[in-house]
Amino acid sequence: MGFQVNNGIWNTDLYQNGLMILIGYMFCLVFWLFKNRTVNSFFICFVVWVIASVIMDGIEPVLFKTTGNVPLDRFLWYFGFALIDFLAIYTIFRWHQVEGLNYNRDCIVMCLLLAVLMSLQMLRYIERQVFGSDLLKEIYRDGIPLLNSFALVYLMFASTLQGRKLKNV
Repeated sequence: MGFQVNNGIWNTDLYQNGLMILIGYMFCLVFWLFKNRTVNSFFICFVVWVIASVIMDGIEPVLFKTTGNVPLDRFLWYFGFALIDFLAIYTIFRWHQVEGLNYNRDCIVMCLLLAVLMSLQMLRYIERQVFGSDLLKEIYRDGIPLLNSFALVYLMFASTLQGRKLKNV
């Protein structure tokens, strides 16, 4: 039983790629948890990133066909993902305040990545709905998986090095 694409937003190949990246995130998080059992800036950023990814991958198959009204579906699609990115950034910064932690380089990089993803969602929506063009189609289609792949590689690299840097946090 496959999903019917009703408005050209959803792509099963990209969705499967996203699921594979999510598995990579989970693997890195489990590896990091076994290696380091402390709450620090990297841990907060990592946990929020993984939770946001789980939420996005969970709602993606449903979000593209919510109403059957193409403009409304596009609004829900682009603004839904942008909202999740925004809430992830807010959660990271708020959790740091609650814990009284400083932001480390890894946290700032991941928050910037979330901000870029959020901006890409907003720009694509505006470009598509307001201007009626498809100029950003390739950038959007390839950019989001590329940024998520970059995040996976970055998190893999950072999670293996975190044990050495914990004394400086």
